[in-house]
Amino acid sequence: MERRKPFMQNVRKGGPSTLFDIKVVLCYLLNSLDAPISADDLFLIVQSEQLINYFELMSAISELCKGGQIETSFNEKGEECYAISKHGASLVADLEASIPMNLKHRVVSAAIRMFAFKQNAKENKVQITASENGGYILSVEVPGMPEPLCKLSLYFADRIQAEVAKDNFLENPTLVYTSVLVALTGDRATLITALSDIANLR
Repeated sequence: MERRKPFMQNVRKGGPSTLFDIKVVLCYLLNSLDAPISADDLFLIVQSEQLINYFELMSAISELCKGGQIETSFNEKGEECYAISKHGASLVADLEASIPMNLKHRVVSAAIRMFAFKQNAKENKVQITASENGGYILSVEVPGMPEPLCKLSLYFADRIQAEVAKDNFLENPTLVYTSVLVALTGDRATLITALSDIANLR
């Protein structure tokens, strides 16, 4: 596979530095997943760690498809999805040792966060609405039985702030619920744990 230098705009140091490296990392990622994944979701994973820009990602996917290292299928939304092939898995077995451990950790951790985010979006109610007085209202609901565990509405001066808060909520709805609960009940031990979790958020 070709080893040309990739286009590195908006890419953080420590990522794959050649097209060949990008292909190996993508094969490693796909080999770590247990289901096909769309190009958009692949980009969300690598973009969250600023590993690969969109142009290089699509170029690498195209070449891996042509080379038979990854296979394509379509999901229920009609999106083209990608999965590792036997040829690609063999490539990973041969070249996995060349991928720095830190890079492996970043890729797999980003994938776990992305899938958790999408699952949280399915399980929790989140809505942003324009306020009659200007600004935006973020409304969130943590499900429970027989009643929701938490319903919360927050005002933000602009849409960007509301979107950021929405994404942060979806990263860890349980942490938001726990933080509100311990703040209201005065459970200091649980509050310390919650604050520690907040400090460790990416």
